Amino acid sequence: MCLRKYTLFTIFVLLFGCSMKSEKKTDVNDAIKEPDTNSSSFLSQRQPLDLDKMSEEEKLLLFKKIPTRITYERTKFLLPTLGALETEGGGSFNPKYGLFESRLNFLILGRPAKLEFNFKNDSLYGYNFSISEIDSSSAEIIYKELQSFYSKQFGPFNEERESFEYYYEASNWSTDSIQWGIVKNIYSNAHAYIGWGY
Repeated sequence: MCLRKYTLFTIFVLLFGCSMKSEKKTDVNDAIKEPDTNSSSFLSQRQPLDLDKMSEEEKLLLFKKIPTRITYERTKFLLPTLGALETEGGGSFNPKYGLFESRLNFLILGRPAKLEFNFKNDSLYGYNFSISEIDSSSAEIIYKELQSFYSKQFGPFNEERESFEYYYEASNWSTDSIQWGIVKNIYSNAHAYIGWGY
């Protein structure tokens, strides 16, 4: 439980801190224009997404289809299988701070995974993927695949490593248009964790 809380805290700091780094950053990719999500035509211009019918690449680039700063309701329209809105961190944050999250389960890279969306004052500020039922060898392979894939999208990355109660490794991209990260935690040969997003 302690490891899970630490992992959630690490991802929250990594993703929330990075996503709030600059209020002026409105695009996650230079080629993507932020839509007018307050427009009445926003939903009429989009169709709900079916993750089961998407290619692996489309799933990994989901941020191109779901813009930040949309409401939970609009996110739920785009992903009908999205779960209920809950207080951030499994209830560890006071609702008065306006931090909430919602999750869904799906398959990515041939593995069961979770996709978590984070909202502040009902405005989507980030989301992340996670695979937690994985052994250390498989985690290493997926980590390297994700590094290679996102390097082609975002360019060079910064990497950090630490060992304490478990082995931690992270790759981070920071450009004018995106803050993105991958985290790998190795707890034992049989138990590891991979998370990525912004």
